[in-house]
Amino acid sequence: MRCVLLSVVLLLGLGACTSTPEPTDTPAPAEETSPPAPAQETSPPEPVVALDTAAVAPLRSYLSDSLVLATAQYIQTFKQATTGDALAATYEQAKTLTIAINNTLDIPYETVYVWVDSLNQTVSLPGLAASCVAECTEAVLAVRYSDFARQAGQTPAGIDDTFFAFMQEIYWDDVAFLGGHPDAFPAWYEQTWDYGGSSLLGDSLHLSFLQQIEQIQQATPHFTGDLQQVRAAILDDILGTHGACTTYINPVAPIQAEIQAILQQVALTEAEQAQLIDRRAAFEDLAAHQIEVDCRAGSCVCGQG
Repeated sequence: MRCVLLSVVLLLGLGACTSTPEPTDTPAPAEETSPPAPAQETSPPEPVVALDTAAVAPLRSYLSDSLVLATAQYIQTFKQATTGDALAATYEQAKTLTIAINNTLDIPYETVYVWVDSLNQTVSLPGLAASCVAECTEAVLAVRYSDFARQAGQTPAGIDDTFFAFMQEIYWDDVAFLGGHPDAFPAWYEQTWDYGGSSLLGDSLHLSFLQQIEQIQQATPHFTGDLQQVRAAILDDILGTHGACTTYINPVAPIQAEIQAILQQVALTEAEQAQLIDRRAAFEDLAAHQIEVDCRAGSCVCGQG
């Protein structure tokens, strides 16, 4: 009996000394969080340029108040154009502005020289320049490609540099847009008198310019209108569609060779291919197609004024 009681006491004592651990709060697993999104790249803010109407005040003698204000707004936009998109838009604005001004500008022909010189010295017009056409009897406001080329050097885009250098190569520098078209002899055409000259087809310029147009178009959606206009003018020059007769500086062999190279190396429509094939064949019978070649020798008379 004593042994039984001792066993019970020991058993109770053991139960008294042993306690069930109290439940503890288990921390909830941390919620998975996505890594912070990378900060979006932002272009540097465009410089704020105040509208300076005083700078264009001399234009009030020649232009309406609305055109003077439009010119001041254009200058402000040009100075703020620090991206490729902005500069492309500014270039379109420049062409539109010069067309509007040239449609209303009326400077007496005997004072055109003085007007051009005075305006270029007294008014700063980035991307524009006073100029003249028609043997300098008509004053115009022209687009100055060298200014745009310099401004393109300030943008991160490289293709605008390429485009403006290309336009300088084609049309030199100051170009007036009359009727929406550049009033200038292009680089593929050699001027031999005041109002005309002869094509340089055969010097591989036509081929080079067509290839450059393709490269620029593949790199940017901008400048499409200008590039298509230049492309059409090049093809018109090859096809002789700008007059009853056509003169070419080079002899037949290099002319036909360049046409063949264009057929092989330039993307053309089926219609353009057919036209160029016919034109290449036309050089086999010059008289029938009213073509004169080898004009560098001085024997051409067609359209020489």
